[in-house]
Amino acid sequence: MNRTIDAAILKAIRVLVNSKTGGQSEVARLTGITQKQVSNYVSGKTQRMSAQSWRRLYPVLKNFLPPEYINQNDSLMQASCRGDAVSREHLIETILRNEELDDRVKLRVIGIINKA
Repeated sequence: MNRTIDAAILKAIRVLVNSKTGGQSEVARLTGITQKQVSNYVSGKTQRMSAQSWRRLYPVLKNFLPPEYINQNDSLMQASCRGDAVSREHLIETILRNEELDDRVKLRVIGIINKA
């Protein structure tokens, strides 16, 4: 199921990209989504994303979304994702919460997970 990129999601994507030192390239590396596709999201050129792209982007984007999106999207993710995608999301969230890892290590590991 494709995901509409509404105003709140578009704003969150732009804030996410601006928060990363490497910008669009860094977001692409973290999520496994191509830099061109990230660029299309940021520019508004692409108004819908595939379910696979959403599954890859959501764990990184989650902290930039309005609170009302979090529970709704977590429920949708769990209901619509295959078991391996849910496990991937759980792993990414665990890595992000780990205080012993520095941010560079977290970003590298998440990038590897998303490319798998």
